Amino acid sequence: YYQSWARYRPATCHPLLPEQIPYAQFGYTHLIYSFAGIAKNGVIDSYNGVLEEYGFYQEFNSLKQQGNTNGPALKTLIAIGGWNFDQTLFTNVASTPEKRTTFANSVVDFLVTHGFDGLDLDWEYPVSRQGSTQDYENYVLLVQAIRTAFKSSPSTTTGEEFLLTMAIPSNPEKLQAGYNLPSIASHIDWFHLMSYDIYGSWDTEAGSNSDMPYIEMTVDYILSSGVDPSQLVLGMASYGRSALLSDSTCTTAGCPISGGAITGCSGELGFIPTFELQEHYVNGEQYDTLLYNEITGSMEMVVSEGTGGGGGKVFVSLDLDMSWERKREYYLEK
Repeated sequence: YYQSWARYRPATCHPLLPEQIPYAQFGYTHLIYSFAGIAKNGVIDSYNGVLEEYGFYQEFNSLKQQGNTNGPALKTLIAIGGWNFDQTLFTNVASTPEKRTTFANSVVDFLVTHGFDGLDLDWEYPVSRQGSTQDYENYVLLVQAIRTAFKSSPSTTTGEEFLLTMAIPSNPEKLQAGYNLPSIASHIDWFHLMSYDIYGSWDTEAGSNSDMPYIEMTVDYILSSGVDPSQLVLGMASYGRSALLSDSTCTTAGCPISGGAITGCSGELGFIPTFELQEHYVNGEQYDTLLYNEITGSMEMVVSEGTGGGGGKVFVSLDLDMSWERKREYYLEK
């Protein structure tokens, strides 16, 4: 996923333009632009109707013209929704056959106009967040309507059918409440499992941003529902989560916390990009402890006031090479 607002980060926070994405270096096959939105008339549009985004789409999709010598041709998708999106707009466009058809047809027009190869649905979350009990079945019908539109109108650029993917939470309860996984799976190409934001400063105890036991539990639930393993892509976070420890003598997962700590260069309390963690803490060993937690499968760093904590001891959950490899091996095994 490429966050479109990354271009607006201050110079000290590594602003990122599409042309700076090292996709060929790492052999990326797909890039997803975050996010598009839904207009009041029920069609896909730029996020909050910002016209400036249209030019950004062109920049993003121009990456495909550069080629990829390390693998297959690059494909791009547009993600719609996200955590900060008004989720009631999804409920609305999914609610009737007419609205579903209108939305699906608008997606085709949008992809053709802006040069994307597919759509990633990021409804967070049907039924359980700003939703309706009807979301459960209506989401299936919405996905079906989009797939029907895609079959009728293949890409004018490649001649191939547009891709349709879906972001889903690492939370069996939310999945059970809002996602008819077997039915949805028959209409999409694959799922993106959001295996991050599992624990954070909103909790009462410290925990891993990408907790392995929770990931394993969620994956087991998804596969037991009948989803083919080949349809599951494990999403990983390029950031860490921090929280203020309530007891300076208790500094690991499970210890009590009292809200967020450390405002990173992004300006969000408790959220720190991985590059910032590396530059300001890890590389110069500006921490009290940095340990790998075998249970959570994640790294745990503790910093104090003198190293950016802002008062007291701070717990930081992050992923580095060791924990990345643990999750990669798990995914490949599955």
